[in-house]
Amino acid sequence: MKFSIIMPAYNAEKTILSSIESVLNQTYTNWELIIIDDCSNDKTFKVASNVAKSDPRVHLIKNTNNLGAGQSRNKGLKKASSHLVAFLDSDDTWKIEKLQIYANHIKKNNDVLLFCSAYDIVKHNKKKIFHIKQSDLAKRSLLKENKIGLSTVVINLKNLKNNSHFQFPSNRRCEDYRAWLDLISKRNKFFAITLQLTTHRIMTNSLSSNKILMLISNYKILRMVLENNFLPIYYLACQSKRSLTKNFLGFR
Repeated sequence: MKFSIIMPAYNAEKTILSSIESVLNQTYTNWELIIIDDCSNDKTFKVASNVAKSDPRVHLIKNTNNLGAGQSRNKGLKKASSHLVAFLDSDDTWKIEKLQIYANHIKKNNDVLLFCSAYDIVKHNKKKIFHIKQSDLAKRSLLKENKIGLSTVVINLKNLKNNSHFQFPSNRRCEDYRAWLDLISKRNKFFAITLQLTTHRIMTNSLSSNKILMLISNYKILRMVLENNFLPIYYLACQSKRSLTKNFLGFR
């Protein structure tokens, strides 16, 4: 059982090495890491290139144009040699036993499309500010809040319904949320691992750090996937309430 791990990177020289090392240190060793440098103008490519030279499991792609994270992941998907695809952003890290635990669950649940887990959110200074539990993955719950951390996801591409092809949509913000909604709308099976196996780092200049813009993007996505004119407003209100609660608890 092999995992293809896809990591887009843009100006991530300060964090990418720790992200890569969290893969290199995995107790489960049958994997490949595909890094897509999205026209970084810092030392991201150099850092990744040095690692790739020392480990043949690490492959490096350099975009000729800035595509954004979603489209860069799609390039990685085309290069993946395994049907088990994992995602890791260049500012996130995994616990060393993550892939082994996922492999154990995949063996027991061979009809599941998407696996994810609980995760911690930390600030750029590594101070923990929030813990995201993982349990109910029904569509209604996902509409109210996207609790699926992208860097926790593993997709078994063999289990896509109707032989459909998976890729991330073209929008640059919240493209993962749209992808999960599309997948679960087709009655694909999701599985939640309750263990915390990933740490997601919030950078001050990251797209996910602006909650207002994220809610606007989520509303546009809800309008796309829901036909009822009032339901998007209802689910956006649910998401806004949760976002305000997190802000009150220190999730800035």
